[in-house]
Amino acid sequence: MQIGTAIHNLLSTDATFAGIMGSRVFPNTVPAKTVFPFTVYTIIGTTPADDKDGVSPLDEILVQVDLYSKSYDTTKSAAIRSREVLDRYRNYNYSADLSIDKIVIADEKEGDFDAEIGVYWTSQDWLIRLNRTGLPDLPFTQPIAGNAAVSVGAAIYTMMSIDPTFSAAMGTRIFPNTVPAKTALPYAVYSITGTDYTNTKDGISALDEVLVKIDLYGKSYNQLKQSATRSRQIFDRYRNLTFSPSLAIDRVIFENEIEGDYDPELGAFWTSQNWRFRINRTQLGEIWFTQSFTGTATNTLTVTVNFGVLPADDSIEMYLNGQQFTGWTKSGSIITLPFTTEVSDLVVIRFRTLADGSTAFAQTFTNVTTNSVTVTENSGTLPAAAAIDVYVQGLFTADWTKAGSVITFPYTLSGDTVEVQFRILSAGTAYRQTFTGITGYTLTLTNPLPTQLAAIKVHVNGVLSTEFTRTNSTTITMNYELYPSDSVTVTYYA
Repeated sequence: MQIGTAIHNLLSTDATFAGIMGSRVFPNTVPAKTVFPFTVYTIIGTTPADDKDGVSPLDEILVQVDLYSKSYDTTKSAAIRSREVLDRYRNYNYSADLSIDKIVIADEKEGDFDAEIGVYWTSQDWLIRLNRTGLPDLPFTQPIAGNAAVSVGAAIYTMMSIDPTFSAAMGTRIFPNTVPAKTALPYAVYSITGTDYTNTKDGISALDEVLVKIDLYGKSYNQLKQSATRSRQIFDRYRNLTFSPSLAIDRVIFENEIEGDYDPELGAFWTSQNWRFRINRTQLGEIWFTQSFTGTATNTLTVTVNFGVLPADDSIEMYLNGQQFTGWTKSGSIITLPFTTEVSDLVVIRFRTLADGSTAFAQTFTNVTTNSVTVTENSGTLPAAAAIDVYVQGLFTADWTKAGSVITFPYTLSGDTVEVQFRILSAGTAYRQTFTGITGYTLTLTNPLPTQLAAIKVHVNGVLSTEFTRTNSTTITMNYELYPSDSVTVTYYA
């Protein structure tokens, strides 16, 4: 629900206010031939609270409410009741997607009497604080595979046009700078209004800040506001260092939003949003993804993270109840399993995009009856041990040594299946730390952890665990208690 709709509902459903003004409460403009008295509300600005760790937790919206009547007493009575209804109103659960922290009167003034139409009017300015923490939001933090966007403008078009909710409202009528003649409403227009460069004495700008204005036009006020809300969900705090091979988006920051005056010539409502795109020009990063599936008996899984775009098979890890397995196949975003799961099963897929030039390899050995395997993938060239994952019968093990292309175990295998997965990194470092004889919930790492949780892999007694949080840069907190007999291995890339 939009704050404009909330203003409409609060005023029009109040019996006393409706008794004075009726239910004639309109956004931005008044329909032709509307009889007096009536009320018009306009959102004239939105100021988000800056938060370096996520989207704005608190928006301050400035709303103007104008009251019109043929009678001075009626106008003043409506203004008094409007203050009684709105002033200091608070409802954290106004609707499923609207949490009103507080409404505060900012200003009130009487306009000059309009002798031509015989109307008195009063204008009130309201400051409305919206609590955005804990509300449904859809930050798009995944890359778009195959995307070749080389500019911020191309990225904006791509992100809006592929979003099903936004395109359902606007279609693909998303244009740079201007609108082609005879384009039907609704549509969106984006403009690059400026670029701030980071001055560096040692070379070119390492970080560009690109200023972007997005204007949304529609014949329906409610549809327009829904599109504006979806635009914020798409862009606000978006971060993707591998958006395309030549575009690394460090962060997108929402700056403000205003509603323009209703345009009677176009018959259109419009909203303008200002954004700041931070473009990293130094290097592209790597991004990990993980998705869990449970509660359904099935042999197919539809991956939705990373827009359902999956990398090469060697970059994908699959786990059933924490044990790694092979034999699956991939078609588009669908993984077909070599078995049918039970309702209680937990299947986890993990994968990493490799747009930074890194490469991934996997090799399976079956019916192994010796104490070693010889890797032939990548011509037998193996990376550092921390970048190698070894599984015996689906259980992770760090109990092995490496010499050239040979992985050696301290025991002889008995017809087991061994899976060796490894990555050759072009940037960053792989780390691994094993904990034994510990108690409690906390694991303290020697090297700093990455900020992306999906880049951290925890195995407890050889079984993948997803029940942990990254407490800070060197601490992992498990959701369950560990015992001295447990062996915990943490692998991560930073």
